[in-house]
Amino acid sequence: MKLNEHLLFLTDGVISSNRASAIHVRNLLPHLKTNTKKLSLLSQSDGVSKNLEEGHFTVSIPSYKGKLILLLLKIRGQLKRINPEVIYSRFVLLPLINKQIPYVVELHDDAWNKGFLYKMAFQNAIGSNSCLGFVGITEKIKEDFRIEFPTSKKSIVVIPDAANVPSVDYVPSYKKQTRLNIAYVGSFHQGKGIEVILPLAEAMPEHTFILIGEPSSIVTTKIQDRNLNNVELKGFVSQRDIWKEMMNIDICLLPNQADVRTGKKSNIGKYTSPLKMFEYMSYSKPIIASDLPVLKEVLDGKIAIFAAPDNIHEWIQAINELSSPEKREALGQRAYLRFIENYTWEKRSERILAFINEQLEK
Repeated sequence: MKLNEHLLFLTDGVISSNRASAIHVRNLLPHLKTNTKKLSLLSQSDGVSKNLEEGHFTVSIPSYKGKLILLLLKIRGQLKRINPEVIYSRFVLLPLINKQIPYVVELHDDAWNKGFLYKMAFQNAIGSNSCLGFVGITEKIKEDFRIEFPTSKKSIVVIPDAANVPSVDYVPSYKKQTRLNIAYVGSFHQGKGIEVILPLAEAMPEHTFILIGEPSSIVTTKIQDRNLNNVELKGFVSQRDIWKEMMNIDICLLPNQADVRTGKKSNIGKYTSPLKMFEYMSYSKPIIASDLPVLKEVLDGKIAIFAAPDNIHEWIQAINELSSPEKREALGQRAYLRFIENYTWEKRSERILAFINEQLEK
């Protein structure tokens, strides 16, 4: 058996948001659509959009206690109406409400540790003939899944995240200059690296540090308190326009800490595979990254320089090493080639569909 007709992509997120999960879905969808006869999307409603694209179904959930149960019930109702052939789900609780339609669950962390319902969902999936398997974004997720569920016979494959191929108008540049533009792109959650960037900017006033993303008032205050005149806050920049900013960037930073907090309880530090890592590679940028095992699943010394997450001196040394335009170009060009060969959304889509078909044929 192969996927012949109708694939449903299921997410519990709001597609119009600027969260990484929403950006991930928006980028992957067009490539899944290209490679399937019929693709539908089921997501939460943003409460604003009236004219949804054909094949985009939504559920609307009010904000009050118990909304998770209501979300499950509404998704189950929509699944009966849509009746897809296969479901590809970022919503890990799907196994609680679906026992008939074949499905694959994509994992971005150790969701089985988030509470009773989540653990039950994984146990249901492992014991269900409808569950075709799991896709993890990192080897660490796969490793911990096998430790948590040692008797599971379900297939789990690692398919890393990806990025878009840059605009044809984008041309990387590696100029010889004394003042470098050093960029960080992404969120400012605890552990994402602002703890490194601000002391680094303070220690290296000869360079400009450009922060692209929506900083919290706490981050803004810290910059003002330190009187960092060499830090530029660009705010949120759409993916459509980010290439214009990248034209003037010399070095990109990936200063993740071992602990990355995205919520009160959620610590994704050992599992995270930041979208910006793949975007940096797509723009042929030299990368300085934290020396963490999860980042080294994608990066190595041929395309990045590593520094201890909590050692500012190593970050300073890495920046000084990249004062050489030849060094920046060598790292950047190798990173781009690695990206094109492995980490485009098109290639990710192909791997996902190949996995689905492989499991259907068993």
